[in-house]
Amino acid sequence: MRIGLVSEYYPPYTSGGAEWSTQLLAQELAARPEIERVVVITPNHGAASLEATGNLVVERFAFPFKLHKKRIHPYGLLANPLFYGYSAWQIMRLVRKYKLDVLHVQNKQSVVGAVWAARWAKIPVVVTLRDVMLLCRFGMCLNHYNEQPQGCDWQTYGQCLRE
Repeated sequence: MRIGLVSEYYPPYTSGGAEWSTQLLAQELAARPEIERVVVITPNHGAASLEATGNLVVERFAFPFKLHKKRIHPYGLLANPLFYGYSAWQIMRLVRKYKLDVLHVQNKQSVVGAVWAARWAKIPVVVTLRDVMLLCRFGMCLNHYNEQPQGCDWQTYGQCLRE
C-alpha cells in the first residue's frame, strides 16, 4: 500500500502538535512491512523540496511564501480558494507520481485540496481533524477565551441539534 499524508505544515515548520504527530505517524507507517511507501505532501515554506529515507518521502511542493522567524502564515493565506485549487493540483500531481492508494489529510487547510485531488484520482481520502472549530461553534468559544462569537450559546446549539 502507498499512503499519502497531506498537511499544510510539516517539520521543521510546525505550528503545533499536529505536525509532530504527522511526522511520527509517517515514520511508524513507513516502518511497517506491508506499507510500500509513505509520502508526506506539504507546501514548501523554505526547507528542502524533497527528503527521502527508505520508503518515507517528504515532498514539499512549490509555494511562493516562505517562513522565516514566524511559525505559521496568516490564516487567510492558506484558507482561500486559490490555495485550495493550487494545492489540489499539486497533490494530484504527487498522487500520480507515486501511484498513491489513499490520502490521509492531517490539517484543516489541506482538506479541500486533498479531497478534490482524491476525487480526481478516484482514491479514498481520510481526514483527521484536530481543530474542533470546524465542527462545533463551542470550539470557537473555547478558542476566543473572553469573547463570545455571535451564535455561540446554548440556545443556538440546541436549535442546531433539533434541525
